[in-house]
Amino acid sequence: MQNITQTQKFKAIFYAAIIAIIINIIILTSAPIFHINAAAGGLFGLLRHLLGSTFHEYEISIFWASTTLPQPGTLGFFILFHTFIGFIMSFTYAFILEKYLIGSGLQKGITFALIIWIINSIIIMPLLGKGFAASNVLNITGMIYFFIANAFYGIIVGFLYEKFYKL
Repeated sequence: MQNITQTQKFKAIFYAAIIAIIINIIILTSAPIFHINAAAGGLFGLLRHLLGSTFHEYEISIFWASTTLPQPGTLGFFILFHTFIGFIMSFTYAFILEKYLIGSGLQKGITFALIIWIINSIIIMPLLGKGFAASNVLNITGMIYFFIANAFYGIIVGFLYEKFYKL
């Protein structure tokens, strides 16, 4: 029974993550259409800041540049990175956090979205020198847009995970 439950959990979060990630990417990449700057280079910027010398020391940067993989700064890399991180966050939600959250899938998704936003706003962005919620580089519209994009991601993950898991 435990294996079936884990398999159901895996499938449920996998499908919920795909949908949430696609919608999040569409929202974030649509910001320029509305003349909104919502990109602050959060997690990737922090990883580059913390691990950049390691990437160079072990020639990971040189290897990556020699491949046909999307390069940093391109839309393809943005999509690849957000998809990878989206899956990590979604699986963290399903296999670690969800059991500690209260309420319906929708309520848990809202809480999950707030957790992500708080971590990004009070830890990641300040560590990069971008201020609370990237207030040093984004105007209020950009900050709200970024919050909304991430809220959609978290809410969709929580809501759909619950729905798919019960199927």
